[in-house]
Amino acid sequence: MVETASRALLLTDVVDSTRMVEELGDERAAAVWAAHDRAARELLAAAGGLEIDKTDGFLLLFEDVSSAVTWGIAWHAALRRLSVELGVPLTARAGLHYGDVVLRRNPPEDVARGAKPLEVEGLAKPVAARVMSVASGGQTLLTAAAGARLDAGHELRSHGWWRMKGVDAPVELFEVGDERSRFLPPPDGAKVYRVVRDGDGWRPARDVPNNLPVRGDAFLGRVAELRELGTRLEGPGTLVTLLGPGGTGKTRLSLEFARATLGDWPGGAWFVELEDVRAGDALLAALANALGVQLTGADPLAWLAGVVADRPPTLLVLDNLEQLVQQGAPVIERFRSLAHNVGWLVSSREPLRVAGEQVMRLEALSAPAADAPFAEIAASDAVRLFVERAKAAGRFELSEDNSADVVELVRLLDGMPLAIELAAARAPMMGPRKLVARMSQRFKLLARGRRGARARQATLRGAIDWSWDLLEPAERLALAQCSVFRGGFTLEAAEAVLDLDVFDDAPWPMDVVQTLMDKSLLRTWTPDGGGDDRATLSDPLFGMYVSIQEYASEKLRDPAAVVGPDGPVTGRSAERALSERHARHYAGDDPIARIDEAEGAAERLAGLALERENLRVALEFALEAGELDVAAACWLPLAVVARMRGPASAAADPFARLDVGRVSDPDLRDRVWTESLNLFARLGRFDEERASATSLAELRSSRGDRTGALEARVSVVRAGLFQDRERARPLLRQLYEEAEELGAEELMLRLKHDLAVTAPDGPELAQGLRELAESGETRVAISATYNLGVCGLGEGRFEDVHASCDRVLAWALERGSRMFEMLAYNNRGQALAMAGDWDAARPMLERTVRLAEEIEERRWQYGGPSIVLALAQVQAGELVAARRRLERALPLSRALGDRYETAWVLAGLARLCVAEGALDGAKRHLDEAEALAPGRAEAQLHIAWWVRQAWAAYEEAAA
Repeated sequence: MVETASRALLLTDVVDSTRMVEELGDERAAAVWAAHDRAARELLAAAGGLEIDKTDGFLLLFEDVSSAVTWGIAWHAALRRLSVELGVPLTARAGLHYGDVVLRRNPPEDVARGAKPLEVEGLAKPVAARVMSVASGGQTLLTAAAGARLDAGHELRSHGWWRMKGVDAPVELFEVGDERSRFLPPPDGAKVYRVVRDGDGWRPARDVPNNLPVRGDAFLGRVAELRELGTRLEGPGTLVTLLGPGGTGKTRLSLEFARATLGDWPGGAWFVELEDVRAGDALLAALANALGVQLTGADPLAWLAGVVADRPPTLLVLDNLEQLVQQGAPVIERFRSLAHNVGWLVSSREPLRVAGEQVMRLEALSAPAADAPFAEIAASDAVRLFVERAKAAGRFELSEDNSADVVELVRLLDGMPLAIELAAARAPMMGPRKLVARMSQRFKLLARGRRGARARQATLRGAIDWSWDLLEPAERLALAQCSVFRGGFTLEAAEAVLDLDVFDDAPWPMDVVQTLMDKSLLRTWTPDGGGDDRATLSDPLFGMYVSIQEYASEKLRDPAAVVGPDGPVTGRSAERALSERHARHYAGDDPIARIDEAEGAAERLAGLALERENLRVALEFALEAGELDVAAACWLPLAVVARMRGPASAAADPFARLDVGRVSDPDLRDRVWTESLNLFARLGRFDEERASATSLAELRSSRGDRTGALEARVSVVRAGLFQDRERARPLLRQLYEEAEELGAEELMLRLKHDLAVTAPDGPELAQGLRELAESGETRVAISATYNLGVCGLGEGRFEDVHASCDRVLAWALERGSRMFEMLAYNNRGQALAMAGDWDAARPMLERTVRLAEEIEERRWQYGGPSIVLALAQVQAGELVAARRRLERALPLSRALGDRYETAWVLAGLARLCVAEGALDGAKRHLDEAEALAPGRAEAQLHIAWWVRQAWAAYEEAAA
């Protein structure tokens, strides 16, 4: 059994207990311990505390702080009495903290084997131990959290603020006692020491030698990173290399960590700037200079390490090591073997690759979502950094009006601290919106750095120039070529697109990608909103920060950027050849083979969805180059993702620029027209759907494909099927007979489904669907299962509806189909609403509408689920929101031509009018609904139910 609770934790320790045992001997010491324990436990019973553990002291648990303090004062008095009675000096110390703890009760069988009945875990436990560790004999120290809960009547004195290893922020410590207490300041301990304010930060109260530069402005954010550094750099002997591209704030983070933990390093914290250092002996000289030691002897490194080894634990912060990794790594490795008391914090753009090195990659600051609440935006580290630096540069305030522009700005700046600070310096002369508009010229915009800053830290271009200059020619060409990718790329894509053969012994793409990763110029990449996609993929996706990508693109276009053995290998012609390789690689994908109804389709779809940006770039290049077959092949994967995941317009819009009739490959033309009619159906653009279906039928007829042509003719009839069910039904029957003659069994199943959903009465509808639902796990069978759920809604069989939803949802999630996921949530939400459980129904309906918006399924964005969601808003008294939703739905429903859905919207408006007290309006809407779809009682039972509910509400209000 595990529970979390807030409790007072008290730890005690008898001072010099080991020496006492040595002096008394085991037998007499055992008698002393027995008397000590008996006195402590008698007091514990009176104070209502609980003994959790015991060594030469106790771990005690109390419900409240006052009981713990009462016990502690009484316990110190008891020890003074025992000292006199036993003739043995007994003094002890105690530490008290109040906070959340995890209480875990061991089962009886474990207790019988010797386990404690109750275990206590959580941060409160080590905090109490840290407090106790600095108490002197006779003292009870407690944290501010405990002191705030202490009843009046106890004498409480502050001993200042203390930093505790493993705890983020300093803690104020107090002493509580009686008239016998001396209230002396505690001495510093190994893991706990007193600190005092130093501007916006803290410094040890005692003098600790260091050469850390004075902080120029407030350090913001990076709380998690500071915590991780503290966990990794636990003490002497540890080496942590902080990796990241230029501009991520490695230097600032290193210095802030050194300042915050200065008291952990009594030998001092020493900052070593290495930007101008290029050799191993120069590194050794820089170390000696920072440490204040003169190099001497035949082996200067051994001499320096020997001097430092005699000091207390010491921290060395080496900044900007990337330009001498090969020369510097052996120096550091040998130094570490000779001086085990040194902790090393190295900032670099690539790892050292020495034994025991811990690599910590520093990413840019994350930007909040554009639609996040204002409080969340204001609390974001990236936004806070911009706001504070903009305030320092001039007048600026974050507001509801400009917050979206600030979010967009920090997103376009990749969350890079250097870029954000440079942009903030421009804020006094132009607002965030104007800064966003000028991001296409970011290197000019961010060219004014701080006076006195190093070149690599002064401007955004300078930060990236530094990394570029450290690359070999083949690595430069690879980085320039990687700029062709958008939204990340796979190793497979890099192998197909990168071409480094102009160099002798050209590295493999795999090796050069790894090298660029190590040098922090590429990163493993996760797109915005793509977390679920990344979780399903087994291979990493690589990408660049936007600033590095734009820099690399400039280098790709510059003939002087990279020169090979026979001349320039960058420039406009190289850029065009690269774009052509890129387009042909993505045109070679086969989305129909990758995305089907088989198992594992969801993972293949996720991988394809992450390639959308690359596909768009490839499509644009192919269209401009007049490569229509390549363009069509690039468009197909985009269309598949748009159909399955949305938004549909992302593929439907570029289709207008694709002259499909001029595509030379007839198979490719067939697939393009097939995908286009599916997309236009999703968007409710039925004329364009029919046009694609008609072109498809003509193509297949010209190729002698009778079955395929018949399938296309079915698509012509299905375009806008629900606009006129009565007219479509005989045409579908005729097509069914033709399919039967051809023996086209799969097409016959689809036509059976269409005939069922256009049936004029409920029994025929249900019977036809039931047979199809039992035909397997095909798309048709799942469509029938969903529509059976719709029948269940109209008949009030809600358990059957939920069962059908379970099947549809499982199928959808397996295949990554947001369309069927949406259908499942829709039926479940409507079933809950019709049963009167509006609280459970509303999130289901909201999810349905959100999915409909993502995939741009027009009927569902404004049809049934949106109507019922509006009724949920009416139920909650949100009448303005409900009217906005329904009034937006009505014209779109009319435009789509489904009179049943339109009648449903009118019934929703009638129900809203009743809630508003506008009974005339309610009656007018209901009369129009009756005139529009008089046959709905037989064909659309679930819609009829909602219309009856609206009539009932009207009649009750009018009575």
